[in-house]
Amino acid sequence: MAKIDDLLDANAKKIQSGIKKEFDTLVEKLQKEGMSYNDAKVEAKKRLKAVYRHTLDTIAVGMKKALKEDITPRYVEEMEVEGVKLSKRLYSNLRDVEAMTLKTIKQAIKDKKSVKEAARLLYDGYNFKDDPLKVKKALPKYLMEDINKMSDARIRKIKTPSLKAAYYEALKAKSDEELYKKLKNAFYERNRYYANRIAQTEIFKAYSKKEAQRFMEDDSLEVVKVRLSRTHPVTDICDYHTGVDKFGLGKGVYPKEKAPLPPFHPFCRCKMLPSYVHKAKNAKERKEADREFMSGLSEHQKARVLGSKLKVQRFERDGNVLKHSYYPNPLRVGDVGYNSWMEKYKEIENNFLSGIDSFKTETKHSAIDTFPLLWMSIKDYERHMTKRLYKEKVVTDEWDYIQKTFDALLSSDVYYEAYEDPQLWDRVFYSKENNWAVVVAQNGKILTSYKIKSKIEDTLKKHEEFLKAKISKVGVGDDFKRTIREIVDKLGKL
Repeated sequence: MAKIDDLLDANAKKIQSGIKKEFDTLVEKLQKEGMSYNDAKVEAKKRLKAVYRHTLDTIAVGMKKALKEDITPRYVEEMEVEGVKLSKRLYSNLRDVEAMTLKTIKQAIKDKKSVKEAARLLYDGYNFKDDPLKVKKALPKYLMEDINKMSDARIRKIKTPSLKAAYYEALKAKSDEELYKKLKNAFYERNRYYANRIAQTEIFKAYSKKEAQRFMEDDSLEVVKVRLSRTHPVTDICDYHTGVDKFGLGKGVYPKEKAPLPPFHPFCRCKMLPSYVHKAKNAKERKEADREFMSGLSEHQKARVLGSKLKVQRFERDGNVLKHSYYPNPLRVGDVGYNSWMEKYKEIENNFLSGIDSFKTETKHSAIDTFPLLWMSIKDYERHMTKRLYKEKVVTDEWDYIQKTFDALLSSDVYYEAYEDPQLWDRVFYSKENNWAVVVAQNGKILTSYKIKSKIEDTLKKHEEFLKAKISKVGVGDDFKRTIREIVDKLGKL
């Protein structure tokens, strides 16, 4: 696992060096005497645009190495970060830096100060050893200690020309030194934090999903262990995921489908490890697990895990950590399919469920009349129904077709067909019992429902070859299962 950590560390250094280069260029430009506000604005925008491109390129390279797949900066731009395209997230961060920088420069020019002196007003709090401005401090140490007490008015009263010049030089040097420190905080440190937060988190998220997909495809693996990162600094939600005995299999040990998927927060590096010594058979979620885990923590640690003391009080009422955590409901390993970092596993399920109300199950006739509404089109339904009934003779009538379709949706292995177009997805529900498959498009509409004549592996291989799609096994969401179960139960009573 050290390999991914090394990759993330190298990625962070590359981002840092690129932003440092743009920062040094900006400092050099701003030092030019007489630079106007408009010139400063143009220069700041130019440097920030370069930071944006450098960050995208670095993330793309990092993902390419982590996933061993061809990832381009354009592809990275289209990725979603917390529901927002990564490109928009980066732009938002850069606008924040730009606004704070330009506001200070504008105010400084208004006060008739040079752009170089104005920059020192930006932020305090950072002490950097390097001095690219090459400040010369001509005064002896005992006089330098007195420089903070000096003012322009006091210096003008000094009679000795050389001493007066030395004081002015010292004040200028102090100003230049503060300029570098404070501008570095405003431009360099903020950009570095924003860029690394996105890069580190998204690259590691993509890597974790790739690992999860590998675990899901390994039929000999039933259990996954979530391990705390060795560099984990303080108690937080990671301690919960890696320390709770949720299924009676041990601390941080889960049936693979139910294992929480890292990262659990920005910069998180918790790992998933396969555990072949454990078996998931008969493993059930333990209701008392959260209270057991929290009872071993101090009050301060409890607040760190949940986010606040108030949330600890709320937890005491129902004993549910994730319900009150600042980072609730992480993605599960079983949620993950082929296209790791762009996975939209729940989208098909949610789209299907959003249209399920159109399917009426009060009577057999209402079910038969409304079942075609769940399809891509009524014409598609009629074509497939005719083929199943008259040509293949695998159903006896429309009612039988409905039952076989929903039985497959309920009790099935699930696969994704991920096409070369990353925006195009299908989902294949396959029932071993009836050797029946239902294919649902990304918009939640049924594409086909049919009996497979050969082995599922042979059928999927033909799909890959004919459709040029990559197919992987994935999990099914609890809400989807519950809804389909309710429908099957209703159908069984008609």
